[in-house]
Amino acid sequence: MAYAVLSRALSIVYLSIVLVLGQETVQDAARIARDLLTKNNIGTMGTVFPADHSLAGQPFALQEFHASCLHNGSLTLITFPISQHTINIRDSPKHSASIGVFSNPPGANSPRVSLIGNVTIYSHAVDMPGLQDIRECYVHNHPEARWWLPDETDIVSHWARFDPETVYFVGGFGGAHYIGYIPLEVYQDAESASYSSLLVQAQG
Repeated sequence: MAYAVLSRALSIVYLSIVLVLGQETVQDAARIARDLLTKNNIGTMGTVFPADHSLAGQPFALQEFHASCLHNGSLTLITFPISQHTINIRDSPKHSASIGVFSNPPGANSPRVSLIGNVTIYSHAVDMPGLQDIRECYVHNHPEARWWLPDETDIVSHWARFDPETVYFVGGFGGAHYIGYIPLEVYQDAESASYSSLLVQAQG
């Protein structure tokens, strides 16, 4: 609890310094985006209904649990075959999805980020790169997930990795805040201040 309070306080101080000294740079935006994704591990996932569905081509959005466990900013997921998101991703030619996260508490002048990319679903847990570190990180973020971890319970689930291809950031209202796209390499190179001991190198 104390660590979480300290982490949030440092983020507020960091943002305050940015606003005093001038506009957020794209590098500032990337760091804030990475912090958002680390501290807020429930986001809104968006997928598109497949061609053979009665709602073909229509968007579908729902809350989704994730964990920021990789140094490059890719996100770890647990998917379920029954999930509409999983079905949409599976039947998408590029296995496409988007994930949006906002600050907590949310506000019109608070930062939010949208990631657009693709999802790799691992049919067998042992195929997940860096499995033990990923498992530890995910359970740290979502302790209740131990009851449905892939290949460890009777519930059918699979590890998955969301790899961003496009990053769009809104820091708040215009002026001092950055609004726009963050180059992928800038996002991937940015450092998150939270849970650094749990971050592992992306593999596979």
